[in-house]
Amino acid sequence: KPGDDDTDIKWEIAEPDKLKEKIDGAHRDTEDGRDQFLRITRYCKRWKDFKFADTDKGRPTGIALTVMALKGFKPCLKDELTNATKIDDLKALLGLANYILDQFGWASNRISYDLPVEPRNNLFAKMTDVQSKTFKQKLENLKQVLEEASDEPPPGEDLGVDRQRGR
Repeated sequence: KPGDDDTDIKWEIAEPDKLKEKIDGAHRDTEDGRDQFLRITRYCKRWKDFKFADTDKGRPTGIALTVMALKGFKPCLKDELTNATKIDDLKALLGLANYILDQFGWASNRISYDLPVEPRNNLFAKMTDVQSKTFKQKLENLKQVLEEASDEPPPGEDLGVDRQRGR
């Protein structure tokens, strides 16, 4: 700022281009995997916007969720029993939610996750203990809802109901 002492100036190395390359190169091995990665990452960001709509402080950043998805996202593109193509966004999202929850300390409600490029800072460093706990609780609620949804049969699947008798 104008008038500040020059001794207070601090320069940090940053590599935004390398981060962009990592994100753009994520899950490029298949088109379906890349598309699913983008959908799940986008969903996480919208979930964050919806669940933390009442505050700007203490909510996870979109870049933090994206960076966690780089490592924590596992594509779910095949049926495990038949090996047939079956894109399962619900399972992929549940896997990412579990991965993020695993990043919280087991004895605390704090989360720590570093940027994979310089300056390699903790993306959650500015969160207070209360904000971190709130984030964890909201993630646990998301996980519970996703697990309940995964227990339900897919739409249109025959439930063995005798439609003529209404059973």
